Amino acid sequence: MNKIIITNAHAHGFAFACDTETQGQVFIPVHIASGFDLSPGDEIEAVLVPNYQDKSDTGTPWQAAKLQRDSAREVCAKVSLDKSQTLNQDTRSEPRR
Repeated sequence: MNKIIITNAHAHGFAFACDTETQGQVFIPVHIASGFDLSPGDEIEAVLVPNYQDKSDTGTPWQAAKLQRDSAREVCAKVSLDKSQTLNQDTRSEPRR
């Protein structure tokens, strides 16, 4: 898997990224991007395949065939979020003075 950085996420669901190894542009089709809520600057792992010849000639040599988020980073973010929610819930249940 290659690490890619999202450079553009289109309202119609497809996206573009930059491969951190080759600096080549990557096209991410709608059916691959679906469910990932991609935004510019996101770092994500991807399986890359050569793009269609007519597209690769115009500067997008790669197409993502599969995406995967860094699960360790997601777990840390979830734990952090859960603690924050717990603190907020605890402070809401305390009587005001």
